Amino acid sequence: MSGTPNPADTGRNAASPGGCSLRLVLGAALFFFLGVVVGWAFHAALVTNARVSSGSPGTSSLNQQIVVLRKRIAESERDLELGHDTAPARILLGNTYFDLGSALAVSGDSSAAKTAFQQAIVHYEKARSAGAATADVLTDLGTMYFRVGRPHEAIEAYERAIAADPGHLNAWMNLGVVRKETFGDTAGARQAWERVLAIDGSGPEAARVRSWLGSTGDK
Repeated sequence: MSGTPNPADTGRNAASPGGCSLRLVLGAALFFFLGVVVGWAFHAALVTNARVSSGSPGTSSLNQQIVVLRKRIAESERDLELGHDTAPARILLGNTYFDLGSALAVSGDSSAAKTAFQQAIVHYEKARSAGAATADVLTDLGTMYFRVGRPHEAIEAYERAIAADPGHLNAWMNLGVVRKETFGDTAGARQAWERVLAIDGSGPEAARVRSWLGSTGDK
């Protein structure tokens, strides 16, 4: 997509290994709330790209969503075994593991969620090695690294995303979150969030970013 992406419209135009069109998963971003750092009175949340996945589980129960996502993963992995090992196929698997891990985390199964996030990393890294290092892929990769407790790799992935697309709002927002929450780097966080406002000061995330800046003492 061209132009400055927003958290709700950074969908990818990928295809399944079989060539079928995939549905964009739009709507509310998945929010991953972090622990409060001493002296910081709010929970900063990583934002997620609107991603191409294998289809939204819809309004079914959480357990049903998990079953559906696991079934899609099994089908996609069979496609890989049949020789359909392409960058879009790896991104699809990464996205589906991302969604599975998120659902498992909500269900309270943190161990299984971490395993799913680790698998998402494997597939995103495979896609990156195949030349699919888009800003969206790198931003999702960074979020997965953060979710498994590897913040240095998360920072590196977000910075790579920004190098690929300097206007990628999600990468800038998440970079600030990890800098502040994990490393206590208030100045670095402010720098990232101020960049968000410079890119799109009237967008849907602007008010949230301003509240974050205010909570760091930047008036």
